Amino acid sequence: MKQPKSSPKPDDYNQQLQIASHPYTVKENLRNSIISLYASLNQDQISHISFADTIQKLSRDTQQFEFENILLSQYIGPTTVIESTPIGQQTTNWVMEKLKGLPVEDCRFLVTGPSQSGKSTLLSIAATLFFQKLQLANQLKSYLMFPLNWLLQQIYIDDVTKLYHMFVDHSVHMLQICRLELIPIIQSISNWLHNVITIPGIPAIPPTLTHYPGFPTKEFGELGKRIHDTWGRDDGFLAFVTEIVNFPNNLAKAFGFVSAIYVLDHFEACAFQLNPPTDKFKDERQPPVFLSEVICKTLNQCPFFIASQNDSEFFNIFSVKDFKQWTTERLITTDEERELVVLQAKVLITKNMCRGCPAYLALYSHVCDLASEVTRRAALKSQFSKLKSVADIARNEMLKQEFLRMCILLGLADTDGNFDENRMNDLMEMEEISIRVR
Repeated sequence: MKQPKSSPKPDDYNQQLQIASHPYTVKENLRNSIISLYASLNQDQISHISFADTIQKLSRDTQQFEFENILLSQYIGPTTVIESTPIGQQTTNWVMEKLKGLPVEDCRFLVTGPSQSGKSTLLSIAATLFFQKLQLANQLKSYLMFPLNWLLQQIYIDDVTKLYHMFVDHSVHMLQICRLELIPIIQSISNWLHNVITIPGIPAIPPTLTHYPGFPTKEFGELGKRIHDTWGRDDGFLAFVTEIVNFPNNLAKAFGFVSAIYVLDHFEACAFQLNPPTDKFKDERQPPVFLSEVICKTLNQCPFFIASQNDSEFFNIFSVKDFKQWTTERLITTDEERELVVLQAKVLITKNMCRGCPAYLALYSHVCDLASEVTRRAALKSQFSKLKSVADIARNEMLKQEFLRMCILLGLADTDGNFDENRMNDLMEMEEISIRVR
């Protein structure tokens, strides 16, 4: 068989390869170039631009989108049953009242409550509203927010090298969002910080950074030298872990910010004992480092929003004294009057069993809607009929699974003994559950 003739490569072949391998699309690169150029202009230059308001709106929308995208990539976000619901709006209004008129340095909040009661939802709403508050007050260049979900980092939390790279990547990404004029050199900043612990000798700061207008060469170099020195010492393991945890705050101060603001979810997931790698830190007298203790020492110096996963475990490791506590319990009041009844087991569930938790109340309302839909759309209305359509069986099964999930969550938070083990086991063993709303 004749082989097809190879067509000649176009003149811009190498350029097209670079565009294809770039993490951003052409449209995103065009947007970033516009907003970074606009952010580097002074007020006199901006006053001569007729469409300055449009670019400013684009800049703020991009910042808000990128920050919310970081939260979602860290799985710090509202649950699907509470988003875009009256309960979700009520939760947002509650957080707005708590943050209204509060100085930034006083924002030191803990979010606690039962398991899956809406703590990450509350943390996400608080972080998003606070970011918008910084935008409106033109303080994004004063405070560097640092969101992190520790539950996602457990796979490599005991590897200090990967831990360092993770802190660098997250901090530099947030630096790009807050300081749009640094977009052209942000990759050079990240590469140099990664090389600080990769190259035996401390690398020289590239001319791309030193010649950039307004770049804090001295402060940035001191930050890198301090990290490199602790990494190179045989007995520097504790100092290096401290530099890792303090990196967002130190990077913020190097670039003229007041401080970093830590947004940490599932805090007790970082309760790890880190042992120094013997191939790097060769001093055998070094004790292990408890990561949560180092983080708590850092949190004494800056604002934070923190959510727990399990309250009892959380307060065993959290040693920061000065904070304000938010609890998801008794947070929401709703006019929901519907009750759920399981006919076979004589089980009655009311909204009071949800303990005022946003996620529990939203899930309760969702299950009530499912039960009403099952009754309304049933092909045969009689509950005693032995004939069931395929659609009815599917709806009943989905209702059963959601109902059992709700009962398990309420049982974990229940202190009145309404959800005992025998009753839950009986419900799970039933092939079909007749749930009605009254």
